[in-house]
Amino acid sequence: MTETGTATIRTLVHDVLGDARELVREELALMRAEAREQAGEAKGLGITFGAALVLALVGVALLCVAIAAAAADLFNVPPWASYLVLALLLAIGAYVLVSQGRKHVAEMQVLPKTRESLRENMAWIQSKSSSR
Repeated sequence: MTETGTATIRTLVHDVLGDARELVREELALMRAEAREQAGEAKGLGITFGAALVLALVGVALLCVAIAAAAADLFNVPPWASYLVLALLLAIGAYVLVSQGRKHVAEMQVLPKTRESLRENMAWIQSKSSSR
């Protein structure tokens, strides 16, 4: 092979490697930007849900005291028995809510744009390598 042919192949390989490096850099930049965006959204949601949780807990605690006291008077049972029944009902409700939350978390997609971009790039690379 001539020196010109070798130089052309070297240049071609160098260009391909440079393009691959640039593609990896761009994918990492996309991943970082998407992660920052999702983290910002999660922070705002966390603060909102945290405040709602505090208010809900205070409300539920006061409501539970009132319900248990009313049940004890209505059914003429000791207050501890009505508190126990109410605690069991709340535990069952909490279990149902946690089960639903776990299901939702399992369905969440992390970095969907980055994953799709990586899939497209891999398909493109495979199509180019198989066409030779």
